[in-house]
Amino acid sequence: MNKLLQKIAPLGLILLLGCLLLFHFAVISGMLPFDMIWGGQLQTQAQMIRQEIIAIAFILVFLIVALCKAELLPVKAPVRMINVLLWIMAVFFLLNSVANILSENNLERLIFTPISLLLFIFCVILARGNAARKNKISPGNTTQAPL
Repeated sequence: MNKLLQKIAPLGLILLLGCLLLFHFAVISGMLPFDMIWGGQLQTQAQMIRQEIIAIAFILVFLIVALCKAELLPVKAPVRMINVLLWIMAVFFLLNSVANILSENNLERLIFTPISLLLFIFCVILARGNAARKNKISPGNTTQAPL
């Protein structure tokens, strides 16, 4: 089960982040109304554009981290740094889930809360992945790695 989760988590994270990116581009382009985001608190087009640019920037950074973790970018990023960033992302998505639960907008509550929770779970699985593998005993190794 753990190996299956380790395979699903990076793909799930990349897929959901890609979908969120498309969603925010749809909002910023006017294809979707902006009253469905940010808890319905945005009043003007200028506020929406500013908030959406920030959201898109965050998602792009998160996507780069996920792609590095999945080893789908030709970048050799330090594993420790990627894992720290994944923990930061996990906290972000957990807090985002709380904000979505408290939102007055039904769409945010019913659709984006589960998405944020899934993103949180995927980040935790990926951040813990290397630590779990480091402490395993390999078939040829009779000593356990130090904790």
